[in-house]
Amino acid sequence: MSDRERTMGVHELPSQSDSTPNEPPKARVGKTLLETLRILWDQLGLMLAVSLTWTFILSLPFSVERALPRGAPQWIHLLAFCLVPVVSALPTCGVFSLAHRVVAHEEAGYSHLWQDGVAMFGVALRLILLQAAVAAILGVSIWFYLRSNLWVSKAALTVSCYSALVWVMMLVYQWPALIAQEKGLFDEPDRAAKRGALAAIRRSFYLALGRPFFTLALLAFLIPATIAMAVTVVVPALLWIGAVALVSTLATRALLVEFRVIPAPVQAEPVADELFRLPEIRR
Repeated sequence: MSDRERTMGVHELPSQSDSTPNEPPKARVGKTLLETLRILWDQLGLMLAVSLTWTFILSLPFSVERALPRGAPQWIHLLAFCLVPVVSALPTCGVFSLAHRVVAHEEAGYSHLWQDGVAMFGVALRLILLQAAVAAILGVSIWFYLRSNLWVSKAALTVSCYSALVWVMMLVYQWPALIAQEKGLFDEPDRAAKRGALAAIRRSFYLALGRPFFTLALLAFLIPATIAMAVTVVVPALLWIGAVALVSTLATRALLVEFRVIPAPVQAEPVADELFRLPEIRR
């Protein structure tokens, strides 16, 4: 196992009490949100375009379900809803890949939504199906134990709720981790890092538990912001997925810098005005 892969392990994460002259900057929620707002404003047109595209594609299975005859069997309606993760895999992967390009200062355009989505469709589909399966299992478990009055069910309900919380924390980092690993961000010169949906989930687990309070603070902003957007009805379709992709990508990169997986960005010093002055021309 390479040094970079070991860095992604729980036992290898640097403690928050470490204080050395070369210590990388710690991830901060305020800094992440301010950077998100700055990029969102700079790339507003692109974010609007990709968010509207994602919303349109996501709405297709619901439109199909509503168009079904009233007498259609229930399993057909259920099948239409099951198409949601399948059709949303490509645009979701494309949006997060586009956010990665923007944050990494790479070329980013609307066409990359489709290019990167098609290129990583297989692994994106596996990830979103795993996400949907885990969400369904946790949801059914919580619903089942809520209906029971047995003391064992109360204990199982507590475990299920905590598991759901950890899973939601991991969801913040799964798509950015998938994009980063598929683009070779974790590769060593002589060894490629593990790829695939399970590898992205494993890395999201380390990231979420490496700085749990940072992740909880991030969720404390994302969840109310999502609810506030949902009240307006229109805003989620315009900006939600683009904003979430930027926030989670910036948060993931901030943690990777803190855990020394990737180098910290170089901060360019401002150039003094005197250096731009032309020398006096003597006659």
